[in-house]
Amino acid sequence: MTKIIIIHGLGGHPKENWFSWLKQELEKLNYVVEVPQLPSPYQPQLKEWLSTLEKLKITPEDILIGHSLGTPTTLKFLETHKARAAYLIGGFCSLLDERFNPSIKNFVENGFEWKKIKNNCQKFIIFHGDDDPFVPLRKGEEVAKNLGVKVTVIKNGGHLNEEAKYFKFPQLLEKIKEEFKREKQSREKSS
Repeated sequence: MTKIIIIHGLGGHPKENWFSWLKQELEKLNYVVEVPQLPSPYQPQLKEWLSTLEKLKITPEDILIGHSLGTPTTLKFLETHKARAAYLIGGFCSLLDERFNPSIKNFVENGFEWKKIKNNCQKFIIFHGDDDPFVPLRKGEEVAKNLGVKVTVIKNGGHLNEEAKYFKFPQLLEKIKEEFKREKQSREKSS
């Protein structure tokens, strides 16, 4: 069965933002959803975060959802692991401004192996607020360009977090449901 893994960002935790709401909505549809607490969220280390994901035994059928620092974490994970799809929310793949760089540097300083990432995951969906105060829209566009996809821009979405009043994220839920609907239709056609 497909698992859905939600990866929080800098200073994050499993109960913040829209994570609990999305988990509950997907569990109503009988999906397994995990939202791990990643170690040292205020002083994160890429190796520790990747090690935590390793322990979840993510398979090529699973879906990854990365919010903010969860985006470069997801991308690094996909350099060496396969997943069915990745949903990247308010993310980035290069340094931000000086407020965040000491905490995020080890996640982005060595760049990304984009070809491997795209070979290991066939579907990428990117959401970004047009007025994100932490991660400018151009950073989300940079991720999208490297992956060869478009950004779904959310007007007045901020960082798509609680601060921006994002306790629910229906657009994300709909995109995930579309993915499963397409898969079901494909299975029905082939049987």
